[in-house]
Amino acid sequence: MTTSFNAPLSGLAAAALSQDITANNIANISTPGYKEKRAIQSESATSGTFISSVQTTDKEPDLAGSMVDLSINKNTYTANLKVIKAQDGMLGTLLDIIR
Repeated sequence: MTTSFNAPLSGLAAAALSQDITANNIANISTPGYKEKRAIQSESATSGTFISSVQTTDKEPDLAGSMVDLSINKNTYTANLKVIKAQDGMLGTLLDIIR
């Protein structure tokens, strides 16, 4: 696998972890004293992106905000999958040319 796949693969991993954190927030909406957690995403010069930390906020989670987060995570995941698919197609075309 080429290094060009590192960025979208790291994006998939970051989106999946962010989705897990959002799901945990939704599961704890009715838990007394639970405070919302947020995934902090950072970029890496060599390998794309990663979740650099998970921060606990001072507010309780709300369903509307969590639904927006779920949508953002889904779109991020889908975009990274499309990048991987496009790169795979280009790599296949390149290999066909070389043969």
